[in-house]
Amino acid sequence: MKNKNGFTLVELLAVIAILAILVIIALPNVLEIFNNAKKDIFLTETKTVIKKTSDKYISEVMKGNKIDHINSLDETKLNLSNNNLKYDIKLDNKGNVLSYVISDNNFCLESTKNIYDVTADDVTNGSCDSVGDLNSILGREELKKGTYFTDKVLSDNVIQSDNDIDFTIKNYNGDKYTLNMDSDQIEYSIKNIIYYYGNNLYLHPESGKLSPLGGSSSNDIISAYNSGNIVFCENSDSCDIMYKIDSVKSNSVLLVKRITTIPNQRTSNGNGLFYNGNGNSKIYYFRGDVGNNYIKFADIMWRIVRFNDDYSIRIISDTGVTKSAFNTSVGDNAYVGYMYGNAGSNNYNSTHKNLNDSTVKTVLDDMYKKFEKDYSSYLIDAGFCADRTLADPSYTKFDSTAYGITDEASKVIDTGLGYGNNFTLYSAFYKYQEKLKPSFKCNKNDFYTVSNKKGNTALKYPIGLLSVDEAIFAGAQFNSLNTSYYLYNESVPWWLMDAGGNYNNPEDLNNITTIVSAGSQGVYGQDVRSELSVRPVINLKNNVVYKSGKGTYSDPYQIELK
Repeated sequence: MKNKNGFTLVELLAVIAILAILVIIALPNVLEIFNNAKKDIFLTETKTVIKKTSDKYISEVMKGNKIDHINSLDETKLNLSNNNLKYDIKLDNKGNVLSYVISDNNFCLESTKNIYDVTADDVTNGSCDSVGDLNSILGREELKKGTYFTDKVLSDNVIQSDNDIDFTIKNYNGDKYTLNMDSDQIEYSIKNIIYYYGNNLYLHPESGKLSPLGGSSSNDIISAYNSGNIVFCENSDSCDIMYKIDSVKSNSVLLVKRITTIPNQRTSNGNGLFYNGNGNSKIYYFRGDVGNNYIKFADIMWRIVRFNDDYSIRIISDTGVTKSAFNTSVGDNAYVGYMYGNAGSNNYNSTHKNLNDSTVKTVLDDMYKKFEKDYSSYLIDAGFCADRTLADPSYTKFDSTAYGITDEASKVIDTGLGYGNNFTLYSAFYKYQEKLKPSFKCNKNDFYTVSNKKGNTALKYPIGLLSVDEAIFAGAQFNSLNTSYYLYNESVPWWLMDAGGNYNNPEDLNNITTIVSAGSQGVYGQDVRSELSVRPVINLKNNVVYKSGKGTYSDPYQIELK
């Protein structure tokens, strides 16, 4: 009699075995179908890349820029929804695509064909060898989870070329407020109050308050106007709204124009993340009034200054950590140095050997020792420039006769010697008088490193100060004020590393002052004995990992080791 309740165990096993065989036979076909579907999606994305390339070329041409390539690793990168796509696209001088390499790590397309002639047969599995990524360029391991901090900062910003920045013009307005007088005449009904009036007005450049000049106070504003006073405030001699009287309409109504103030629209002349071509490499740096470059590290708030050429990240403390003199001795060119040689020497090289520590270097070294144990593994020996080069021979040397000093005994001329007590102004003074674009390059003797052979290997610890050029790139100007760039944080000036000069006072030739560069609202020379703020500068490794934060003051970047 047959069992009508179902299959036997043997029958079930047989069915399972048959199904398994069918799956094994069908699996390659299923996988191929799945792979082809993904390949089709990749092909669609490549067409989007080429279309966006054309759009990018046109938009750059409209800005006056010519580009001959589009690359996912630099400032020419496209705004794509798929951030995993890596590409390098070469263009002719009319923007036509010459060749392209596109990859999403699963597929690779490398071709010179018209993109619409490409088929699935042109696509290979795997990533393209000829499209590198930042990891391979820097020799970093690919992260299985998370993001390198360098990559995070780059992706958070629109990267701009600094070709259009004029480093010789003011990038700010000295006053915070500007007058705003209405063009329309309005009726003003006279009130029973005390008026403050005058024949002119004063605008306070910091507060934006308006004050009448040359007048007094009274409740009879018409009599005041008839006496030659044309402006008035209500109830206060310092006001937000002032009125200019054009005429009297009646014994209770004036025809006036309203005067207020508005914050000055400071010219940008560069705000954001920029890149500067430095030989074969690009240096990315923050400039201007930016608020997304804060990082909290070692319990200190820092600002990101720039990427070095190895993509390590240079940071400076947001405020002064302490105060110190740069050096305690003056009267010799040696003391302009972050490290210095033999005072009283009769030649430049002996004077500027890196033998002795400056006062500020000792302070910074002590500072580093306090967090060396817990944080040195985050840091790299990327070097610091303390420029002591002499003026280029083509520059017009300083001669005090140009400043009206004609007495031969009091006349001072820059010797350009750079040793002993000879009056010498160093390169920092002249190159900005000559309105030269700043540079991230540095001569080896003045490039301070610990063991990095690119520099002088004179340091004990990888900590230093900012250079004049770095401050200029950031938005400071030479002998000018700027309170609207991210390095301005305190009214107290802070030390920079570059030499200023050894200066003989024309009124007293025995009074010699040694100066180095300082920053705050601008860049200027400062007596080395001055007690200025110290803002340490360190360099984070290019393989530190982003942990959290948006880079703002309230939510700064946080990092960790992988």
